[in-house]
Amino acid sequence: MAFAAGLLVLGLDVPGLNTAWFLFAWGGVLAVLDGLIAVAGGVSFLVGRRRELLAMSLWSVPYWCLFEAYNLRLHTWWYVFVPDSDAGQALLATAAFATVLPACFIPAELLAALGLFEAVRCRPIAMTVRVRALVGAFGLACIAAPLLWPTRAHALVWGATFGLPALVTHHLTRPGGPHAGAPSLLRDLQEGRPARWLRLLVGGLLAGGLWEGLNWPARARWIYTVPGLSELKLFEMPVLGFLGFPALAVQAFAGYTLLCLVLRGGRRFEASDVANAHARPGRRGRLGAMAGLLGFSILASLVTMQPQLIASRPLLADNPHLQQEDLVGLGAQGWSTPERLQAAVRRLGTDAVAAASGVPAERLFAAFQHAALAIHKGMGSDNATLLQAVGVKHPGELAGRRAAVLHGGLLVESSRSRIRPPPVQVVAVWIRAAPTTGSAPHR
Repeated sequence: MAFAAGLLVLGLDVPGLNTAWFLFAWGGVLAVLDGLIAVAGGVSFLVGRRRELLAMSLWSVPYWCLFEAYNLRLHTWWYVFVPDSDAGQALLATAAFATVLPACFIPAELLAALGLFEAVRCRPIAMTVRVRALVGAFGLACIAAPLLWPTRAHALVWGATFGLPALVTHHLTRPGGPHAGAPSLLRDLQEGRPARWLRLLVGGLLAGGLWEGLNWPARARWIYTVPGLSELKLFEMPVLGFLGFPALAVQAFAGYTLLCLVLRGGRRFEASDVANAHARPGRRGRLGAMAGLLGFSILASLVTMQPQLIASRPLLADNPHLQQEDLVGLGAQGWSTPERLQAAVRRLGTDAVAAASGVPAERLFAAFQHAALAIHKGMGSDNATLLQAVGVKHPGELAGRRAAVLHGGLLVESSRSRIRPPPVQVVAVWIRAAPTTGSAPHR
């Protein structure tokens, strides 16, 4: 039902709600996967692990904000077409970030309920001092290298919460330790039981494919500018970038498991709420902690997201070629968004749309070109205005341009108009996606 509602608001281009398609769709997909866990004989999060799902979702926001903070240095993904208001951006980001940990774990839990990989055994790996030192060194490299060499070492960020948390968890869960018997990825390898690893890796890849597939048609979405990997893409993601999702699932498990051991009394999201009841704090403390965590998460999501925002959702009212009476005429015909205006002109032609709406044909055609730019790869109205000011009138005129040269022109124009210029990496994305045919309609 949530997925169908998302399709409806996306297909009808419902103002406001059209930016929330990803939340409708991703929430629906996770609910279906959770239902399949119950069908397979496991404990559903929505039925038997509601407290754990709520806690996981709340902790998911600051967890993902860590990577948003990394991205301030890495510049590998950007957000487009988010709501125009700060409050709307913060709420949308918080709701989306709250799905990260559930997305990492729910597919793996489904595989566990199906019994997959449970019988697989591997050669035990002794956790000697040397092995632990290597794990620790790898963890430190994943934390520091992406910050020091963002262009070459950006992929190591997907191990930033694995090495050190895995080591500490291995120590805390040792026989006779304070949390003996709790899950530990390193102990699984020590005992020759790779099932948890395999489920996280396969589940992470499954989640990544769904994640990117649902992001691709979204209004509010993210785009990628990964160094050296931007040519060959599936949806918006570079093909090799999909390898990051299995790594994310493994490191998320390591990080969240340690968090649960240290800050949540040893509770486990794999166990039911009944099984975790003995480790729950008092109601007042729990509610206070959740309220503080939620407030911090909203603030953190807003602070980290703003610098990575390329454009808010474009509105027809932002189109510099249209006057107020033009908006009224177009709205009366149902052409009230840039997408609807572009579709109408392509389908009916400029003269027919001008006659129906009362907008002069020349002005309408200029507005159409601006709208086509504004929705091209999440460019937005301000960036479309900048491009038109430097001579790029519609998306087809981007083809064959050099990103550095075009970016230089945008920098000059932005100093005059006081519009924040886009990064050169994003300009390159616009150029690569430029249509080579059919970019401007016949008059």
